[in-house]
Amino acid sequence: MTYTIEVDCIICDECEPVCPVDAIFQGDSIYIIDQSKCNECVGVYDTPQCVDVCPVDCITRVYTNEQMNEGLSNSSEHVRLEYAEMAYHNSCRYHLTKSQIEQGLIDSSAAVRLVFAKRTDFIPNAEQIERGLTDVSDEIRRMFASRLDIQLTPAQIERGLIDTACMVRIAFAQRDDFVPSLDQIERDLVDIDDRVRFAFARRVDFTPSLLQVERGLKDKSLSVRLAFVSRSDFLPSDKKIERGLKDKSWEIRLAFAEHKNFNPTNEQIEKGLLDRSGAVRNAFRLKMNTDFCISPEYVELGLVHPDASVRWVFLNDFHGQLTSAQIERAKFDADSDVRATAFEKFGAQSCNEIPDDYVANLLAEFNTIPTWTSAKKKLQEQLYQLLRDQDYFFFTGSVHTYQISRFGDSVIFDVPENKTGNLKIFRAKRIRMICLEKYGPSGAYFAAKELTRPLN
Repeated sequence: MTYTIEVDCIICDECEPVCPVDAIFQGDSIYIIDQSKCNECVGVYDTPQCVDVCPVDCITRVYTNEQMNEGLSNSSEHVRLEYAEMAYHNSCRYHLTKSQIEQGLIDSSAAVRLVFAKRTDFIPNAEQIERGLTDVSDEIRRMFASRLDIQLTPAQIERGLIDTACMVRIAFAQRDDFVPSLDQIERDLVDIDDRVRFAFARRVDFTPSLLQVERGLKDKSLSVRLAFVSRSDFLPSDKKIERGLKDKSWEIRLAFAEHKNFNPTNEQIEKGLLDRSGAVRNAFRLKMNTDFCISPEYVELGLVHPDASVRWVFLNDFHGQLTSAQIERAKFDADSDVRATAFEKFGAQSCNEIPDDYVANLLAEFNTIPTWTSAKKKLQEQLYQLLRDQDYFFFTGSVHTYQISRFGDSVIFDVPENKTGNLKIFRAKRIRMICLEKYGPSGAYFAAKELTRPLN
């Protein structure tokens, strides 16, 4: 037995000077141990010095074939397992013989048999396959059932599909080298384990009956339902589509919305554009054609949707159908992207361009300077003083609530009549809010004041 240095070597120069027999030398990319010289520091030190000083633990033992054979046949289960794992993880270095593999596959220890069953450097014979598929260990039966380099008999497949261990049934259900019978299909589509049902629902070598499809679409497992909806032979009826579009899972709604045979009606698109999921909304948006005409009531619902991305889509896609009141409201939306799109589509004045408003003019000048120059800092001081002179209301709040987070950001806001919190003093009034300073992850200082002049 000797030692070798693995490719993980970082050439730290620690091992070479401590070797008492000068067996270590530097190679092209790593240090190398001359195994003909290495004596494992026997008679000089209690432990191999190179192993002790290596900072990355890349020096490992190398066993001869005779030593490996002795370890694999040791009377101690712990020793046999240690050698079996060593041979498994270093299969390029240790090439086991057929007799050693056979001995490992019939070892009295299930842990040792499992290590040998994992090996991919041999193809088991018929006797080894049968023995592995009937092993008392669930893991070993699963390991043999998962091997795609062996041919199983119909009897072995049938036995595996009704195995008591769900992991074994899953492994057999995932094999694609057999065509399941009608009985096997029905039995596995109602298996108690949803992973077995999922594996069979994804198979392309059978066409499920209408009853099986209906049952699969109502399965309690989301993955099973998705597998049935995603089948290429699935042709949903109008009733199934309507039910699928109302499913509580957005993944199911998305699968139905993207189905190649789904041609949505105007009403379905209108509802889809207001879906809770952005992915579903986008799928319906892609389904819109030149004949699509949205009703005014759905335009209004989209423009007042709590999600800013929905408001932006409705403003961008249906701007030709907006009323003057809807346009005016969009110009002063809480979201900057919605406001910017409204200004772009309708050429409206920015909320920072209110006539006769010195604060707005100062904000506009402040925001034209991209970096914090001395001129910008001077404008900041002037803005603070102007806000104090004009009796602005100063308060702290969350940037997530007011959607402005940088100094100089401002928004025109119609305060609801039932508003609570800092802005309750402005109920039913139109105000300008300005972000003055951000602190912490989401806190900021704001200033607000009622606008007394009308907006253009």
